[in-house]
Amino acid sequence: MFEIDRNVRILAIAYACEPGKGSEPGAGWIWSRMLASLGETWVITRSNNRSAIEEGLRNLSLDVSPRFVYVDLPEWARFWKRGQRGIRLYYMLWQIAALRRAHQLLGQLDFDLVWHLTLANAWLGSTGSLLPQPFVYGPVAAGPGMAWGLVPALGIRGTLYEGLRELAEAAGRYVNPLARTSWRRARLILAQNEETRQWMPSRPMTSSGVRASNEATRCDTSATARVIIEGNMPPLVSQSTTASAPASSAVAATRAVYSGS
Repeated sequence: MFEIDRNVRILAIAYACEPGKGSEPGAGWIWSRMLASLGETWVITRSNNRSAIEEGLRNLSLDVSPRFVYVDLPEWARFWKRGQRGIRLYYMLWQIAALRRAHQLLGQLDFDLVWHLTLANAWLGSTGSLLPQPFVYGPVAAGPGMAWGLVPALGIRGTLYEGLRELAEAAGRYVNPLARTSWRRARLILAQNEETRQWMPSRPMTSSGVRASNEATRCDTSATARVIIEGNMPPLVSQSTTASAPASSAVAATRAVYSGS
């Protein structure tokens, strides 16, 4: 069993971390606060999160406040990144800068644990696994593929994108040395769902514990289902999914609430 001492000092890596946001930024903020309740927590995150984080810290007491260290690539090395375009490449380059900053912190403080929080792509890996301290990875996600019934809504461009993404995940699963090192060195891997837990190969994880963060539940098919869908949904996909949900559902009626950009 993996246990954390109450007096532990944690170094967390959270590329996305911003209070008042959903998805990855919100998860980074919430997990940083949870880790701070366990022990002294230092969080390496992006510089563009700084103003929002410092505003959020004003509402927290000092004894449960994470300490943040801000890292970003120089302007000349990130002019090409716009929104989600190029985010994965930028994320990998940012991880190298974060690793360098982590080594500097390790020269100043004794850390008991390194914890990678966000971005949550199990197939990309974490440079935090290259540090000598015990390593925790997650919550991470991988595995759940595209529902091919959505192809008519996605169109050629969307289908091509999803197909390439699944190919990239497969390549990361089998040939990405950083991902496999992260799985092998992790004392604990937190999977966002059961699909991710099953997707993780067992061979490189002889000493890791993998835990899915959700549990399967049964529903009463005679009742009205209330479904909350959160994520980045293009308008065309959103409209198509909304129209098809009641017809394709196994329950008597479906009420869907969408939250996302």
